[in-house]
Amino acid sequence: METKEQETQGGPQAPQMLASFLEHLVKNQVLTLGQAAKAAQWKQENAAEKRPMAELLEQEFGINRDVVSQQIAQYYAFRVIDPRDRSTRHLLVSDINRILRSLPESVTQQLLKAQLLPYDLAENQPDKIVLVTPNPSDRDIHKLARALPFKKFEICYLKQSDWNEYWRLLTLEREKPASEKVVAPVTESSESDFEGAMDREIVRTLLSSKLDNIFADALRGGATEIHFVPQGVRKTDVLFRLNGHLSLWVSMEDVRCEAVATALKASGTNLDRYERLAVQQGLIHGMVEKRPLRLSVSTIPVLSRDPGLRHESVVLHVMQETESVPSLDGIGLDPHSAEVLGVALSGVRGLVLFAGFNQSALRATIAASLKTIVKPTLNIVTVEESVEFLVDGVRQIKLNPRLTAPDAIRAIGAHDPDVVVLGEIDDPAVAPVALKMANIGQLVFSSIHTRTGVTALARLFRVAGDGLLLGDALAAIVAQQTVRKLCPRCKQLIPPAALPRTIAHLRLSKGESVPSTLYRAVGCIDCRGGYRGEEVLFEAIPATPDLREILAESEGHFNAEAVLKVAMRDGMIPLRRKALELVEKGQTTVDQVLLFAV
Repeated sequence: METKEQETQGGPQAPQMLASFLEHLVKNQVLTLGQAAKAAQWKQENAAEKRPMAELLEQEFGINRDVVSQQIAQYYAFRVIDPRDRSTRHLLVSDINRILRSLPESVTQQLLKAQLLPYDLAENQPDKIVLVTPNPSDRDIHKLARALPFKKFEICYLKQSDWNEYWRLLTLEREKPASEKVVAPVTESSESDFEGAMDREIVRTLLSSKLDNIFADALRGGATEIHFVPQGVRKTDVLFRLNGHLSLWVSMEDVRCEAVATALKASGTNLDRYERLAVQQGLIHGMVEKRPLRLSVSTIPVLSRDPGLRHESVVLHVMQETESVPSLDGIGLDPHSAEVLGVALSGVRGLVLFAGFNQSALRATIAASLKTIVKPTLNIVTVEESVEFLVDGVRQIKLNPRLTAPDAIRAIGAHDPDVVVLGEIDDPAVAPVALKMANIGQLVFSSIHTRTGVTALARLFRVAGDGLLLGDALAAIVAQQTVRKLCPRCKQLIPPAALPRTIAHLRLSKGESVPSTLYRAVGCIDCRGGYRGEEVLFEAIPATPDLREILAESEGHFNAEAVLKVAMRDGMIPLRRKALELVEKGQTTVDQVLLFAV
């Protein structure tokens, strides 16, 4: 429940969702069966009712609003914030007000009207803001969250009375006389002194050489991202994304955080080393160990508990050369998925949707697909927020603050492309264009963050709003999940006495066999935390006549069971079944199944 691409959660308004939510309230003894039946009947008779469910149940049935709101949060898996819990992290009141003051007044007023306030920055994720509200299921709240200057967000539930007290504390701090606030304004002379201190710090610590060594380590280790995360005045954690997972590579503890960001921006293009209050994007080009280095740079200002510090989070995406682009034969496609994708790529029109959570693996699959079809007479245009693979023969457009996705998508129409690679399909700027292009004769690639092909199609169905239109546009859906493989040297057999409890976590359904042996990750000198290597699992759903018929007859309701049945009849093996087979073979753990292939 996070990120700018976070799925919008609505209240339980659809009949099926309403019934399920009322069952949840009955199960948790909030409503009696009689009250639930009356509420369902009342909602059916007042279908145009727009009040939130908590307000409706309070006003029409006398149910405590806080109790219902907390149940809504539990039902939709929103985290509940209890300000009385001392272990709960939160920013200083002054830092929260600083965030609010940095926003346009109109946005601030909308936040207050919707009762949505910043609360904290996610631990080890300075580009992710934690927001609190007593109405987490309100659709408008998620739209507002995307207006904040953070890449990701998490909506949390805060009881109405606690939210009121929290706003009262913020208001008291905002109304303090300026003389009572410890804020040291940066004058031109102090700014000049600061930049001079950064230059001296870069020279004193041989920072440029240290950064070159980090870049070399990233290339040697096959990292796809390098994260520089400020942790204190003189501590910056450097993390590499390896095999889709972030891991701490080194902590730089002898140089100021601001100097690290300054040195990175000074070595790149389209980056202003003196700007620390705005998001920036640029490039770093160079040679490391006689190998070309191309890094896409993204910087974002982050808050510090010390108001005198000017911290920035810097993320570098390693751009791979054409020779590094994998082939379709080398990414792990099973025979059925390879056949489905091959047929879709051989077509001249249609939408090919790639689903999964591992961004790097998704980009690799899309790049491999492009590499398969690229030829001089084919006009292929991509619109990418982050370029990881450079593919010869493809016109790749990288988005930046001056070139937004809607602008780029409008512009490529004049270039008459045969194949178009767009961003995420659930972006309002992308979905209508992708479906239109696919229907008028262009091959369109897009991606979506879901666990399986069926859930990807369900999200796409909701975005499209027209099953007939979607069925005509769709060519295929290819879903993938990355599962980490156990280290054969140190993996440890789970004792028989602990097997039932571990197996219970899998929630095996009818037809799924119970694993006879299970292993757990330990860790040794040959691996990272008990895992060595990974395996990418695929499943593919072709747009067959039967699937198109299901979509055309949907009448506004997506039939996931029917779609899964048709897909499996056509040869698809679900991701979960493949992951369970790896567990049975002792190649991965139950934890990996729960994380990536549920």
